[in-house]
Amino acid sequence: MQARRVVGMAMLLAVAAPSFGAVSAGMVAGDPTGLSIKSWQGRHALDFGVGWYSSRYYYYYDARPYYGRGTELYVTADYVTHNYNVFHVNQAKLPVYYGAGVALWTSFGGAGIRVPVGVDLILARVPIDIFAEIAPTMVLAVGTYFHIGTAVGVRYRFD
Repeated sequence: MQARRVVGMAMLLAVAAPSFGAVSAGMVAGDPTGLSIKSWQGRHALDFGVGWYSSRYYYYYDARPYYGRGTELYVTADYVTHNYNVFHVNQAKLPVYYGAGVALWTSFGGAGIRVPVGVDLILARVPIDIFAEIAPTMVLAVGTYFHIGTAVGVRYRFD
């Protein structure tokens, strides 16, 4: 059932992303581990991730602590801006990006607000970009708490 959800979300993102601009698609490891799609419009981009997230959770319900562990469907959608003036690299671009977005996951209908910050190595000779990011997330559904997500990945650019 979760595999169908991931495939459905990936198809939805693949249809929606090109309407914004040039598209990059690939794999991401971290929060989530799965697919990454980025739709570019100049210095700005819509950045989507869909996949699985392995979690450990701890919460209180009815004044009793609960502990758990599981794998859940995790979806992210961010609007990011790229700054190309921070690092200068030969034969590539290395912008720093930052923005805001949302995270949704299946456990308890979780949702949160993300603030991703990362770097994106955009190679000049091959249509590949390699990225790493950190995304502080304020979880607003199923209680309120703070989570720091990390991710690394690689995408193929369809220029």
